[in-house]
Amino acid sequence: MSRGRMALAVALTAALAGCGGSGTSSSSSSGPSPATYRASINKICAAYNDSIRALPKSTTASFAGLTTLANSAKNTLAQIKSVAAPGSLDAAVNKWVAHLQQSEANVAKLLQAFKAGDTTQLRTLATEGTKLNAQGNAQARALGLPSCAQNATPSG
Repeated sequence: MSRGRMALAVALTAALAGCGGSGTSSSSSSGPSPATYRASINKICAAYNDSIRALPKSTTASFAGLTTLANSAKNTLAQIKSVAAPGSLDAAVNKWVAHLQQSEANVAKLLQAFKAGDTTQLRTLATEGTKLNAQGNAQARALGLPSCAQNATPSG
């Protein structure tokens, strides 16, 4: 892999960081308390972060490795969605999940551009992904989900 593509792979990894994915929140007004919800979601995100950190650093150097990262994020969001949000957090959780949908669409485009070797498109999408990641992290922190606002990277 060329040095330029490697740098863009690192940017892609940053765009994939956090608990990203698609879908909508499965919340209800009779869900858990906000504290219970936050504890459950932070536990899911902490497990995700640990699993990403355990991956070899070389994970970001291949299309297959980057796809693994994207799939891990998507699976984590499915777990998050399985926890009903309390009514008091419903609107904010739905907004966060909708934002994560934008991130997933960006990641899908990034993976396509990476596979095609389109460095111009990669740079544009990586910049957008970095912004989306920062916004998603801010939303997670506002929800009281610090584990979901971390940017774990493979380091095993």
